[in-house]
Amino acid sequence: RLRQTDQDGKAVLSEIKPVKGLNQPSSLQVYPNPTPDGQITVVTSLTGELVLRLIDMNGKVVRQWSDFANGRIYIGALAAGTYSLQVYSKATLEMQQTKIMLAR
Repeated sequence: RLRQTDQDGKAVLSEIKPVKGLNQPSSLQVYPNPTPDGQITVVTSLTGELVLRLIDMNGKVVRQWSDFANGRIYIGALAAGTYSLQVYSKATLEMQQTKIMLAR
């Protein structure tokens, strides 16, 4: 919880948001990595409505999946290379990230 004090002395407390501690690690599994055919299975411990973003090495979002549930995605139409995969939970505001390789 954060406390913000304005210049006029008025203070406001933020809403309470849960956070994961060191004893509650989240996990993200992506396989096969590297992927030869563009088919990837993504398994995450995050809950709620999930958004996946695939980002190239220039920082550009090249694909996005909304309302994702653990399962498969296809990235075979993209150029071979290394990408960053982000998984974001709208419910808990947590994010996981890993690198994936698309080989040809």
